[in-house]
Amino acid sequence: MTHGKKLMFVAAGLLLTCSARAELPRSVRSNVYFTASPIRDVTTKALVRLFEKQEPRAKLKRKKDGHWTTTIVAFLRRKPYPGPITIWLYDKEDKVALSAVSVDGRGRPIFIHELDISPDLGFNKGRTYYVQVGQIIGKRNMVFARGEVELLAERAQKTP
Repeated sequence: MTHGKKLMFVAAGLLLTCSARAELPRSVRSNVYFTASPIRDVTTKALVRLFEKQEPRAKLKRKKDGHWTTTIVAFLRRKPYPGPITIWLYDKEDKVALSAVSVDGRGRPIFIHELDISPDLGFNKGRTYYVQVGQIIGKRNMVFARGEVELLAERAQKTP
């Protein structure tokens, strides 16, 4: 188990504009969702429709390079404070933070970020990890959304 190592990220975080907590339905609020394709220029309404019937968990297949990649979409339970957003990954079985990375937050209630999870940093196939998105305020970890991801051993099939 490695502690304190940085998780590699493919791209900078993207936050969508949404003025109030009331605009996010309870069906998605406080959840982290996962998608294989990058999300660009999508309205809040379209994101809610895309994820409202899904569970906040996913099974990721390895890429050819041995990494697992996904785009996370976090519907935060409250508007974050100004400052960085932190993404924590915990092994489901021992609940010790395997990785914590902070990225620019912009203070909006929907957070989108592309993740590259590397086996070189202690992530293992066949394991499940909790994904939490929030902020560190003072010395407290404030979690605004949760999800979980299982890292599968088989490789993703290349699509023509």
